[in-house]
Amino acid sequence: MRVLVAAALAVALLGASVPLRAALREAAPPELAASDLALGQLAGSALTGTFRPLLLNYLWLRTEAQYLSGRHEELHALYRTMAALYPTNEGAREFIGHRLAFTMKRDVPDPAAAWAWAEEGLDLLWGLLPGHRQARLDLALWFYLQCGENPLAALRYAGPKWEREKELRRRARAWTERRLGRGMERFEASVELLEGREGYTEALMRARILEQASYEELVRHGHAPSAAAARGALLAMAELFSDNEVIAGGYRADAALLDALAGGEPPAQVAPGVAAPVAAALWGMGMGREGPASVRLLERALELYDPADYAAERALVERWLAHRRDPSQPRPPHPFDDLAPR
Repeated sequence: MRVLVAAALAVALLGASVPLRAALREAAPPELAASDLALGQLAGSALTGTFRPLLLNYLWLRTEAQYLSGRHEELHALYRTMAALYPTNEGAREFIGHRLAFTMKRDVPDPAAAWAWAEEGLDLLWGLLPGHRQARLDLALWFYLQCGENPLAALRYAGPKWEREKELRRRARAWTERRLGRGMERFEASVELLEGREGYTEALMRARILEQASYEELVRHGHAPSAAAARGALLAMAELFSDNEVIAGGYRADAALLDALAGGEPPAQVAPGVAAPVAAALWGMGMGREGPASVRLLERALELYDPADYAAERALVERWLAHRRDPSQPRPPHPFDDLAPR
């Protein structure tokens, strides 16, 4: 009776903790030894026979307990075990891949371990392509949101957060080289993963990713080759929401702001919510130009960067401003100097 009650409780808790169907317990057993799965003394029928569903229930509950207690090493081992136990169950592998790539990467303080676990999650998601839509969305979203600071307002190009992001970008570039055939930048990889995909979610993501890519191109190069595509995608979203003027107007305003920046003119009025990305774009445009035009752009960037939140960026902008006013002074570092190729 206790076994039956425990099994019923396990199923109930699973339904509350993970959005997976009961089919998760029915995946075909793999040809693996217990010693390969970090299961200690568990072997034989526990892996392949009558007790397999109970084992899987136990492992799901165990992962939730380890997650809540912050025991990352044990949680990681359990996820690896479960991925091996679900060789053909796409729902389970997508969930585990997402948890490794997003949650584990976010929660683990050590950058090297965070990437190692994120990479395992990305590889699990990649293994579900080409036909698994959610896995593709997960991958595109990871490069958009998890490969650095969440855009747009919090994007950093100086200070400790930027240094951590640069290391993450280097590793992610190697992953795209291995999986997509060429090393790609953060937002370029997101756009590539969404290529040819239709649907509301894809359209929304594509518009925002192209917008972010354009801002980064302004920072990196001083001009934005992606701006035309971003403008078209933003205006298409405005048309999609034509019956809601608040939402549609927001998309049109974003497109107009990007147009102004890509055209080389800093807008006279900048809303507080976009002050930081506009400041970054103007900083990049100022680094890409010389003479009085560069000075004006850098001065405006300095005005827009909040001293309380963007001290590191302001310090670099001030050095660039001094260099543009007096070119005999040494060239300051560019945020992308050590992120090849430029």
